[in-house]
Amino acid sequence: MSERLLKKYSLQYQYLMLELEEVQLESNELNKKWNDVFSEYIPKPDLKNLKEEAKDKPTKKSIKKSKSPKLKKLYRKLSSEIHPDKGGTDDNFSELKNKYEDQDLIGLLETASKYNIKYDLDKSDIELFDSTISKLSKELNAFKTSLAYNFFNGDKNTKLMVINQLEKLWGTKIDIKKLDF
Repeated sequence: MSERLLKKYSLQYQYLMLELEEVQLESNELNKKWNDVFSEYIPKPDLKNLKEEAKDKPTKKSIKKSKSPKLKKLYRKLSSEIHPDKGGTDDNFSELKNKYEDQDLIGLLETASKYNIKYDLDKSDIELFDSTISKLSKELNAFKTSLAYNFFNGDKNTKLMVINQLEKLWGTKIDIKKLDF
């Protein structure tokens, strides 16, 4: 694999991570505004049904993906440097563990470069690169297609479309005159 291709993946990864961080911060603010604007219309959840649904959902720990032996080897090398028992911090180790569990080879390689740990790239690694980029893009898209994001960032027609969807979803009429847009 060429250094140029690796650089492209790395830059794309860095861009998506920065974009995701920015959108997450914006989303947190928008969710607060969302709750202020629509709190009187949001139906109260049926806690009994929520508890039943939660029992049926698989936990993250119960979903295991098979990891590539090369990925595992890199993770172990990094763990020997970053683990809190070896002088690292809990936060750095937790971040490393998340990257490994998500099979985020690009993120692991960036961490490896900080610790001067070498990794031999081959063509099979491209699949993991593509998977990481795809996952980040989907996560970013999920934020940008949310009702709150579209309501506060959209034009008047988009806002009306969101209100229409909410009325159907919640089974209630939303007083547009009370909304400031």
